[in-house]
Amino acid sequence: MNRELLEKRAVILQDKERRLCEKSFYNFFLRFWDIIEPATPLVNNWHIKYLCDLLQREAERIAAKKKKIKDIIINIPPRSLKSSIITKAFNAWVWIHWPWIKFISSSYNHDLSVEHSVSSRRIMLSERYQAYWGHMFKIVDDQNLKEFYENSKTGYRMSISVGKGTGKGGNIFIIDDPLNAQEEASEQMLKNCIRWFDQVASTRLNNPAVDIYIIIMQRLSEEDLTGHVLDMDRENYTHICIPGEEDDNISPPELISHYKDGLFFGERFDRPVLDRLKLKLGDYGYSGQIMQRPSPGEGGKFKKEWWKFWVPQGSDLAPPKLRIGRDWIEMPMEELPDFFDDKVDSWDFAFKGEEDKHDNVAGNKWAVQGVKKYLLDREEGHFDFLECLDKVKTLRGRDARVSATLIEDKANGPAIINVLSKQIPGIIPIPADRSTGGKMARAMPVSDDCRAGNVYLPHPSLHPWVLEFVKHFADFPKNPRKKGDIDATAQAFDRFLNNKRVIPAYSSLNPHHRGDDKIDVGIAETRNYDLISTIHHERDLSLSIAVFFWDRKQQHLYIIREFYIENSMLDDLKIAYASVDGKSSVYVSKDLLMEQQSVAKMLKKEAKIRIRESGGYDEIGAIALANRMFQRNKITVNINCVDTDRQLMTWSVERGRPSSTGNGLAKCLLYVLCELRQFITWDDNEPKSGYRKESRRTKELFTDKGEFVPNREENQHGWLLI
Repeated sequence: MNRELLEKRAVILQDKERRLCEKSFYNFFLRFWDIIEPATPLVNNWHIKYLCDLLQREAERIAAKKKKIKDIIINIPPRSLKSSIITKAFNAWVWIHWPWIKFISSSYNHDLSVEHSVSSRRIMLSERYQAYWGHMFKIVDDQNLKEFYENSKTGYRMSISVGKGTGKGGNIFIIDDPLNAQEEASEQMLKNCIRWFDQVASTRLNNPAVDIYIIIMQRLSEEDLTGHVLDMDRENYTHICIPGEEDDNISPPELISHYKDGLFFGERFDRPVLDRLKLKLGDYGYSGQIMQRPSPGEGGKFKKEWWKFWVPQGSDLAPPKLRIGRDWIEMPMEELPDFFDDKVDSWDFAFKGEEDKHDNVAGNKWAVQGVKKYLLDREEGHFDFLECLDKVKTLRGRDARVSATLIEDKANGPAIINVLSKQIPGIIPIPADRSTGGKMARAMPVSDDCRAGNVYLPHPSLHPWVLEFVKHFADFPKNPRKKGDIDATAQAFDRFLNNKRVIPAYSSLNPHHRGDDKIDVGIAETRNYDLISTIHHERDLSLSIAVFFWDRKQQHLYIIREFYIENSMLDDLKIAYASVDGKSSVYVSKDLLMEQQSVAKMLKKEAKIRIRESGGYDEIGAIALANRMFQRNKITVNINCVDTDRQLMTWSVERGRPSSTGNGLAKCLLYVLCELRQFITWDDNEPKSGYRKESRRTKELFTDKGEFVPNREENQHGWLLI
């Protein structure tokens, strides 16, 4: 074959190659790979053509000035040629046809952004490219910098780093890795990236109806740029998610048909390679960079398989199943117990600054029995201040039998506490510095409880929000705006663990300690019962009154009525005294506070009430006796005595001593036990009937047979203690 024929054939082949490259961005990328990466052979995979065809359609649409359908987000593992396709080669191919199109490209780092821009220009200045399309445009000499270059047909390429302004607009804005996957993305870095996108990049398209944003990145947090955009504007973005292994987050779902043996790119990311990456990157690194999940699908600090579930007693619900990776796991399930040791509402409120306006608010109703904790109810969402007030009351109202409502004393908490403290009893401010080490330190005891199998959630068929609750914990700590459930739970668990209750043997939910609202009807008509009334007067002049029936034969105490009066004066005392037992004498202990003695003297002088000295007040001994009696189920609280119930549940030790204020009704119980203790005798098994008779007072009130013979002049109805 002569030389002239060979040259003619070469021209024909080159012309064919040129036309193939012009017609298809995918063919262009294959042909110019040796210029993009001269030392690295191309390993082809299905996603290369998929992305090239997608980008080509968008360029053709922009050139035709057709209205945009959606912007694009692409999540794909590293070393998958994403930057080579989108940030390096795409610009060079587009200018073959439409050199007037303007590009802006950005990355987390200025040098990386410039490197992408220089690589694209190197393609265009290559001998092959110039031979084919050098006549289409020229790079303008005085606008030929690494950060910015312009062609002779008014098209340009500008490179910036995330966080910097542009000063110019573009038709195609490429954001390639806005966060550094090699560094832990701090909350401040996430905020800075989102602020830049919202306030700077979002206004840089020349024609927003036609031009396009293309975001390419690996997932690093639920609150990274992908998470932010999908949360705020999902309907306006095409989300392409290509994890390294087959998973349920593949998007669009039909791409799963390209996976072979469960792998996205088997020739580059085979099983041995992925196994090594798991070891090297760790759970969170592998999940974010390879699987395109900010947190492992099976959970990170809170594995999904650790949770257990509860159902009502007698339920025929089947055990729930959770998807963990590609598998469905049947979760352990138990029935709710008959009663709980304690139950609280716990709230975490968000700051309401402009930057954090999307933080969630969460309220959980948690109960505990022994080491087991049960989530009973929940409120969660984005609420304004008035909505927060309403949600606290709503959660409490659905089951008011809680010992406390815990509210962290920061963010909107102090204002909410101030408003609701007069409306809801038992609101307890939790200091913001209750735990050092931040959110992770507070969450780890909860994680340990979950790992030990001590935490139970409602069956998902009872409360569908359980699946969202599990996801919030699985995403922790990569989802800072969805940590309300974690903080509320940690707050409740901390109280269960560290709150030292004065009367730990009492539980408002134990049916043996609760009586119905008619327990006084039969008791009042029985000779074996005595009516006893006690009054506690606080330094703030508030008055607590409790009324008891004492079963002498069974040695059982019933708390049947309660009164509470704020800012009580003499007239209030007279009315309260008359409403309880207007003819009884008042027995005063020498050991009570001076305020109590003063009230007694005032009653004696002004209300003509007879004052008599009672037995000494021994608080520690009375507390011990109360616990023994509750353990033996010898004290019953009327179901209507809600404040007494709450105080017995919440009365806690502060600085080594029982808290002195806000527990007047609980103190009333101690007062009456100080009087009754001399009449209480038990053997090792069951309580005995009969009483000690050592004291003069006992002999006055009881016969040798243990029958009650009150002094009708002084004790017509029983005792009133102050």
